Amino acid sequence: MLTHQDESLDVLGQSAARLGMISLEISDELQAQNKMLDEMGEDLDQADINLEIVTRKTKELIKKSGGCKYFSIIVVLSLVVAILFFLIVYT
Repeated sequence: MLTHQDESLDVLGQSAARLGMISLEISDELQAQNKMLDEMGEDLDQADINLEIVTRKTKELIKKSGGCKYFSIIVVLSLVVAILFFLIVYT
């Protein structure tokens, strides 16, 4: 009976040791992923700053070029050119 209990305790001890190793591996993986998430957050912050700069410069460019009026004309004319191109190619 004691032998059986010793064997059961040995199996339980081995299982506990495996669980301990698995928990350490999970901890290492979580730390690595947390570091990657932090780096990605920093990259996103920098991208947000860059986007704000580009947006501000675009607004300044639109104001200097005469506002949305000329920009709208350019877009419409570009669409007309694209439509004419497709009509010429596919007709």
